[in-house]
Amino acid sequence: MWQLFALSATVLLYTGAFHSVLSQVPNLTGSIARIDRAPNPQTNHALRKRPDNRVKQTSSGLPQPSTNTDLDAKHEELERAIEAGNKARDENDYERALASYRRVAEGLDPKEPRAFYGLGNVYSDLACSDKAIGAYRDALRLKKDFREALIGLGYAFAGKERYDEAETEFRKVFTNNPNDTGANIGLGFLSGKRKKHQDAIKQLTLITGNQSIEGKDRAIAHVVLGDIYVEQKKWPDAASEYKEAISLSADLAVAYIKLGQAELYPASSRFSTLEIREIRTEDRERLIKAARRAAQNIRMAIDERGYKHPFGDLLLGYALMDQF
Repeated sequence: MWQLFALSATVLLYTGAFHSVLSQVPNLTGSIARIDRAPNPQTNHALRKRPDNRVKQTSSGLPQPSTNTDLDAKHEELERAIEAGNKARDENDYERALASYRRVAEGLDPKEPRAFYGLGNVYSDLACSDKAIGAYRDALRLKKDFREALIGLGYAFAGKERYDEAETEFRKVFTNNPNDTGANIGLGFLSGKRKKHQDAIKQLTLITGNQSIEGKDRAIAHVVLGDIYVEQKKWPDAASEYKEAISLSADLAVAYIKLGQAELYPASSRFSTLEIREIRTEDRERLIKAARRAAQNIRMAIDERGYKHPFGDLLLGYALMDQF
């Protein structure tokens, strides 16, 4: 097999096609609306406390069966269905996740906002922005101050480039918490999408520099900052932000992926300005070194941090090819 690969590469090099491919590193920035994965709906298996479980007596002295047990059983069934949806989503079994959340939304309790929020998350994961918007809106019709659904809806609108509507949803979060970090990151993200880079950097730096904010939230802000620097082709600055994100939250898989991209892209893009006869040994060595570092970070995201988006495999393929 390796002999065939070597032969194919030789042909590509001879025709110049391999040279052109080296300069084509895919760009994750802008291809995924939300940096952090939307949290699953919470579950609550705690049964309602009852002061008296005994059979009640009517005024005539006849026993009156209590319905508390039936209510508790239905409550547990609903919670198990939401939990099953969460577990399936975590395993990327989206068909099963949708079925579990729908079981609640269409049967067990059509007025349960968590079921519609769960559906919105699955649609968002699958980049079905229109369906995600509909599901999040259904959740908010049942619970208008549902923070996670507001933020999810904001990012879903951003995925459709409906930035004004996205900003409206993020700002609604401030009704209950004027300093909500997630909503502020969303607004910084939107400023970047609108090409207001300096405004975005200023807003996000206020978050990354605030030591009282949870490390995971600050890490996400660093990733968004890194993306802004990528758009400006400030590769060292971008890599620095992604490294800061990893130092704050080692489990943030997307930070490793984007660090790999920031390491690989500037080295490979140099080949787009060179003719094959102009490529020097040091150019090749620089690319191979960058590709090795990138592959290490990408493998960390996929193998150790559970990164599931197909972009990771695509970028890893480019990193391995560039090493060859």
